[in-house]
Amino acid sequence: MNFLLPANALSLKGDSFYHIVEEYCGKEVLELLRFQLIDSSMNLIEIDDVFSILQFESDRTLPLKEILGISVKNKQDNYSFFIMPGIRLKLEKFIRSLRSLIPSIDSSSSSTTNALTISSELVQQYPFLVDLVYSLESNLLTDFSLDFLSNMISNATRSKSSFRYKQSIKDFATSMFILGGRCVYEFVRLNIPGSIPSLTSLRLILTSSKCNFIEGEFQYDRLKDYVNWSQYKYVFCGEDSTSVVPKISYDT
Repeated sequence: MNFLLPANALSLKGDSFYHIVEEYCGKEVLELLRFQLIDSSMNLIEIDDVFSILQFESDRTLPLKEILGISVKNKQDNYSFFIMPGIRLKLEKFIRSLRSLIPSIDSSSSSTTNALTISSELVQQYPFLVDLVYSLESNLLTDFSLDFLSNMISNATRSKSSFRYKQSIKDFATSMFILGGRCVYEFVRLNIPGSIPSLTSLRLILTSSKCNFIEGEFQYDRLKDYVNWSQYKYVFCGEDSTSVVPKISYDT
């Protein structure tokens, strides 16, 4: 169930936007958005993961972490950060409520046009547009296919520093890196710009995950707990040796 937001909620900016955020989500979420300079409703709904800033270890993010969640240390002395469920729930509900207002704006702003018209020149230049529209109308694409296409096209309109990736894309990128290695990963990333995160971003995703493993550290209990929790019957282990560089040591 969504929040009953004011009709002008999507157009709010600055103090008026922060006021409604505090009203529906609380001071904790307000501080999170202010820290990231998210000062309007439209900016907020265009960001895939508002909490991603908490993956960084910094003196500036420490006060945010203290009010948004807790840090937990496991038996291997590895720290994981957990966001309070109530905070995440209120923010996700608020964003979902904002997005639900978009169709009403489209319908009220156009009383004569009910469908998008694509020029014949554009269709002749890109015939696949016809198949794309048909696939969307007929629900022929999987959820991941939709995420992949929308993610890639959205990033094409942004600068590289502003690229955003949905969680399904992050999971896909992680699996491809583990199974295919660095060379395969870079081959796909360079040939399909904006489709998957850079290696730097991917390493941050891997190290911030509570399920990551470090080479040379045997964590059988942790692996067993994770497999039981995920209800997996089979486990695949892969090794990426592409980073190994031969080195000559001279006896001086």
